[in-house]
Amino acid sequence: MMKWFPVLVTGVTLANASPLAALIERDTGCNANNCLRAVRGAPADYANMFCTAALGKSPATSDITVTATSTVTALETATSVSTEHITTTTTATITGAPNAGNVQKRKTSAYSDYTSHFSSQCSYSTAKLSSACSCYLANGTTSTLTVYTTVSATFTEATITTTTATTTTVQETASATTSICIPAQTNALRNGDFEQDTATGAPWQVVGASDGASHEVITDAAGGDATHVFHSVLRHPANAGPYTGQVFQQAVGTCVGTKYRVQYSARNVGDSSDGYSYIYINGNVISTVRGPLSAYTTYYADFTATTETTTVGIGSLQVFYTSGEYFFDNVSLMPAPVVN
Repeated sequence: MMKWFPVLVTGVTLANASPLAALIERDTGCNANNCLRAVRGAPADYANMFCTAALGKSPATSDITVTATSTVTALETATSVSTEHITTTTTATITGAPNAGNVQKRKTSAYSDYTSHFSSQCSYSTAKLSSACSCYLANGTTSTLTVYTTVSATFTEATITTTTATTTTVQETASATTSICIPAQTNALRNGDFEQDTATGAPWQVVGASDGASHEVITDAAGGDATHVFHSVLRHPANAGPYTGQVFQQAVGTCVGTKYRVQYSARNVGDSSDGYSYIYINGNVISTVRGPLSAYTTYYADFTATTETTTVGIGSLQVFYTSGEYFFDNVSLMPAPVVN
């Protein structure tokens, strides 16, 4: 007769200390400013992930390997009818770093709030972020993970004439991988100042150009803070509809749930009071500005990413059968600042 008994194994812990501690000189000291206090005051999981990424050591995934060793001892006693008793002890060793799926289910928006808070308290300074994270990781942090597993044991009732002892060792290995998206604290758009490709403006693509619309990358004598700008020319053709416009756009990777800010500088000439500039996100308008803009003016709009790839577009439009020109510069996409 076979019988099964569940055995619950608990109490497995995981210690995760920073591997960067040995690389940082102990005698340099740490600048206990708002930047370092912001990192230390955050949950350890968030601070660890952010700092390893900020120092260029961020893995895209965290691996957990669980090795469990079970020792089964069977004792058989010589009686007319005896029962085989099985004692099972299990030990487990876990290597790797805890991930979001095993420790807790994090909300992306909460993590984004902390990373934006770090950047804000560090005055968006790469040097301050690097210093604070180096000091934080040098001290090391410990995360604890308890693993529960169920082992089944059997015993057989039989008539025996001898006493025997049997030890069986079982090893169990499990691993899990998860990805955590950490938004970059730099401009995610390429060639946002139009200085890298002055011939075509790549990787920007122009879409939705109506009759009478054209574009080029030029040097704007009216100013701006760089040499080249994107020039959108909107000439209303005869016998056409009342609107003339076009959009230049590019697709970039984004972290779902993160709040971003799109920003650009622009000016316009011609029938400027009937000219509009606007921001597109995945084909939807989230901000519109009407001219005239005689000098370069900076505009922005915030949105929360809902997809891993987001198409960002800047458009220009002339209405009521008018003509005009727009000059765009310094287009950027970054995590939005945290508002306290």
